[in-house]
Amino acid sequence: VKGSRWHKYAITFKDVGKSIQVVGSSQILVDGVFRTDVETGSLASTWVGLTDFAGYICYVAEDVGADVHVALQTSCNDAKVMPNPAMFLATDATDVTWAFDSPKPGAMVLKESPASCQVSGVAPVIKSQG
Repeated sequence: VKGSRWHKYAITFKDVGKSIQVVGSSQILVDGVFRTDVETGSLASTWVGLTDFAGYICYVAEDVGADVHVALQTSCNDAKVMPNPAMFLATDATDVTWAFDSPKPGAMVLKESPASCQVSGVAPVIKSQG
């Protein structure tokens, strides 16, 4: 939809207070919903070290690599500081040729609603409010 906001980082301000789960060491879920895969291999994400973590998001700086504080309890005592991961899909994503504006580094706003949606029938990476 025209005006929709897209960004490179996986965790946003709106996630503060929500549950976060690292499934094995391969996926991050926020409030039980898939958010991103975790990069593995020789340049693995720091999130690989939080195998099977389940806790809460306490603080978020919106940028790739910026601070995200997570803790085992909502009180956020003994929070662990992690880098905000870049959006990453372990399997191929659909290619699109949509036009975007970039109001700030790492974020894009869709200029026009596409005439047809090449991603119909594909589950979105992030679905917010419908």
